[in-house]
Amino acid sequence: MAEVVVETEHLSMRFGGVVAVDEVDFKLRRHELLCLIGPNGAGKTTFFRCLTGQHRPTAGDVWIGGRRTTGLPIHEVARMGVGIKTQVPSLANGLPVRENLWLSARRRHAPRAADEQVERLLTELGLQAHADQLAGQLAHGVRQMVEIGVAIASDPWLLLLDEPAGGLTHDEAERVGQLVRSLNQRMTVVVVEHDMAFVRSVAQRVVVFHQGRVLADGEPEAVLADARVREVYLGSKVR
Repeated sequence: MAEVVVETEHLSMRFGGVVAVDEVDFKLRRHELLCLIGPNGAGKTTFFRCLTGQHRPTAGDVWIGGRRTTGLPIHEVARMGVGIKTQVPSLANGLPVRENLWLSARRRHAPRAADEQVERLLTELGLQAHADQLAGQLAHGVRQMVEIGVAIASDPWLLLLDEPAGGLTHDEAERVGQLVRSLNQRMTVVVVEHDMAFVRSVAQRVVVFHQGRVLADGEPEAVLADARVREVYLGSKVR
């Protein structure tokens, strides 16, 4: 079995009287590509934010790379070699795409190496034509790709993506899916996503949250065919 690189033990998160995450035990192994799904309010996003350091859990522990990270802020988690794309935009709108990528690359690389990293990313992400465009002027689909670029510019070993396909056209989502699969060749990836077509196209493993707990965990086709999973999506077809 591959090495466990992320683990939670009895992880819980409460907001007043609301239990958003309820004593979740979870393990992620190196080189997995995992999608977290669930209906609105299921707890998946809160769980993700506990992993990234956006939320401090009410109880339980998070371990990343063998280190207890419970309660560490997001910038400390990132320093451990974790690339994070949140729902909240992280780009500097007044700077060009190239500089946004460079600032992220510079966290790990010397200036010349950061320059080289940026050129590689502009090519890999298909952003050459937008390199000198201000981030605040980007179309949504291009901006999502730049957000991912910023998350991977420091060469993380673990990549955590919150809704990378959110608001994208079919073609844009396909491009992001291809990118995520490619990135998984060199890093472990966790994705929170609502788009079931996207989930089917990228996931090796799917974890379904419901009422703050893990309802199902396994290969995509088996999980998405599970009657319990379909029921929590209010009987709608999982497409």
